Amino acid sequence: MAGASGRESTSGGTSGVDDGTGYLGGNGAVAGGGRVDLTPAGFPRCGSLDPSRADDCAGIDLIRPKDPHASSNVDGSIQIGESAPVSVWVENGDSIAHDNVCVGIAVDSPGVTLAPDEETNPVAIGHLYAGAIPIVTPAYFRVGSVKAGTVVRFTAWTTYEGTNCAGPTATVDALVKSFL
Repeated sequence: MAGASGRESTSGGTSGVDDGTGYLGGNGAVAGGGRVDLTPAGFPRCGSLDPSRADDCAGIDLIRPKDPHASSNVDGSIQIGESAPVSVWVENGDSIAHDNVCVGIAVDSPGVTLAPDEETNPVAIGHLYAGAIPIVTPAYFRVGSVKAGTVVRFTAWTTYEGTNCAGPTATVDALVKSFL
């Protein structure tokens, strides 16, 4: 793999189990470690669960993350010791606006950490007008103890604040290079 490749998916996340390190097996890491409030799809919940609207997911399938970017290098690779933002475009493909929209980032390598912590990743972006495509930076990553040549996958997902909803996902793979 020469650099990064982006993929979009319309499926929700896979289940992950928080092992106390902040790494969610199968889903990725959230910084901060400890116990994370997960949705049934296995992603960290945005805000606290609101039982009155927990399963009100109308339109979440039309709130799509697109083209996640997780590298400061031109070739899309990441370097051991690097810290950089993870950004993603978020498209409201619906004909109506949606409120309480959130976007999160997960990473599949325990040697790569994300910050801010799970209290702000996923991040609430609030009201999203019909057809809007803002760019959002839900987290920053830091490449720690990862073997050069490892391919790390970053996954962006959408949800509504206080719900069990899991919208589409988009991924980008980044090749880990040693610090030059």
